[in-house]
Amino acid sequence: MLQEEKIRDYYKKHSRELYIYIYRLTGSRETSEDLLHDVFINLINYSSKKEVEDSSARAFLYKIAHNLCINYIKKNSRIKTVNIDNSVELASDGSIEDKIFRDEINSEINSLLEEVDPETKSIFIMRKELGLTAAEIAANTGVSERTVRRKLEAVLKYLADGLKKTGIMIFLFIIMSAASSAVVL
Repeated sequence: MLQEEKIRDYYKKHSRELYIYIYRLTGSRETSEDLLHDVFINLINYSSKKEVEDSSARAFLYKIAHNLCINYIKKNSRIKTVNIDNSVELASDGSIEDKIFRDEINSEINSLLEEVDPETKSIFIMRKELGLTAAEIAANTGVSERTVRRKLEAVLKYLADGLKKTGIMIFLFIIMSAASSAVVL
């Protein structure tokens, strides 16, 4: 079983990025907090039965978080109805179409990110969601700043290619974002 100090260390190291990951999947702050709590409860329960390696703990936490999110979404998915009169009024200012398009893009990006290795995914989340610089990410992950920049460049290219293949033409935005991020990195 994991020692209390080790669990606190994992929580301190990974809770923020896990919270953001969970929030991106669920869209609810309260749910994200609850599921984050459940992630660490599951870790404790699992560690009482089997040994958790330090080298794989982060990936294991992401796997727990992902599975909890999927279960939550399946359990709570409902069909939402929209009044036709209201939808026409909202559609005229473009907000519904914009939201649907953003949701579609975010969904596709999340799907593509699932195929990326956990370290690269974490680096991307730290940069885009937390706004950390390459130096800060390097300090947090223990890899070199150059590696962080290389992985960011690779994941942005991978996302752009993936979005292009799915027909979402927003890939130009990501490439332009990468170019502007390169200056900030």
